[in-house]
Amino acid sequence: MRKGKSIFLEDESSLGHMLAPPELLKFMDKTAKKLNMSRSAMNRRVMEAFCLYMEEAKVFGKTTFFNKKQTVGTWLEERNDFHRMTDQVEKLLTEIKTAKTPDEKIALLSTQVAVMGHMINLLHKTTMT
Repeated sequence: MRKGKSIFLEDESSLGHMLAPPELLKFMDKTAKKLNMSRSAMNRRVMEAFCLYMEEAKVFGKTTFFNKKQTVGTWLEERNDFHRMTDQVEKLLTEIKTAKTPDEKIALLSTQVAVMGHMINLLHKTTMT
C-alpha cells in the first residue's frame, strides 16, 4: 500500500489528483502559509512558473531543470563568468561617468543592463541546480 495522502490541484473539485508523502505535505503547507495562499493555489502557481521556466530555457538554449547535474568544472566556470561580468559592469559604469554625449551614455547603459540580465539569469540557473 502506498503511503501518503491524496491532494488535488483544485480545492473545489477533483482536478489534478496526486499522491503526496506526509513530509512533502507538511513542507507544502508551511510554504503556502508563508506565501499567504492555499496549498492548491501555490501548486498551480509553481506549476505555471516551472513550465514558463522550462520553455524559456529551451528557447534560449539554456540548461533546463531536468538536464544532467552540473559538474564542479561547469559550476566553477559559471562562477568565473559571473566575476568577469561583474568586472564588466563596473568598467561600463566608469565609462558611463566619462561619456561625453547622451547617446554614448545610453549605448553604454544598455550594454550594462544586458550584462546584468545575463548575470541574473546565471544566478537564477545556479540556484536551481
